[in-house]
Amino acid sequence: GFLYNIRVDLFDNCGVLGDPNVTDFKEIYSVSPVENEYVSLFQNSPTQYYGVKLHSSQSVLYNKRIRKVSVVLKRENPDEVVLAGEIKMEIKDIMGHTIYEFEDTIDPATVELTDTEYSFEALDNTHKCEPGDSIVLSYTDGGDTANHIKVAHCPQDSADGFNTIFVESTNGISFDADQLADFVGKIYI
Repeated sequence: GFLYNIRVDLFDNCGVLGDPNVTDFKEIYSVSPVENEYVSLFQNSPTQYYGVKLHSSQSVLYNKRIRKVSVVLKRENPDEVVLAGEIKMEIKDIMGHTIYEFEDTIDPATVELTDTEYSFEALDNTHKCEPGDSIVLSYTDGGDTANHIKVAHCPQDSADGFNTIFVESTNGISFDADQLADFVGKIYI
């Protein structure tokens, strides 16, 4: 008989494709928060988005199946209103169309008043990111200019140069890229 010794690399984008039972993650992108630097996220009819965009094929996210994203959020709520709606994470193509919507959503009423890390998982995502794709956070159906969710922000380029850049949309249609800023968070395959 024959004895086969086979090893599977779970992080090479081969092997176990989208297996929901595999929960080992490998961090490929990490940007730390900068003290007192935030962008505000609330329903602005249409939805606002903040995230990271693959600017080139040299991005650390290029050709990767994203399986988890962690972000730092806090609730700004001076009027002590119950924030409605949901916070979600999506992968969008260069035209702004949703390619993949992460399984997890966050109830904005449960977001802490201090900086707290929250995660979104995408265990069954089979899409490999390509230039023009964006991984974006949104808050639908709630909040206003006084009572909203704050997303930690890095106002300088601290990861991956111009290959992976901060992106935002305040009208839900067009996305503005900022090559001199970065999306704060961790991204895993």
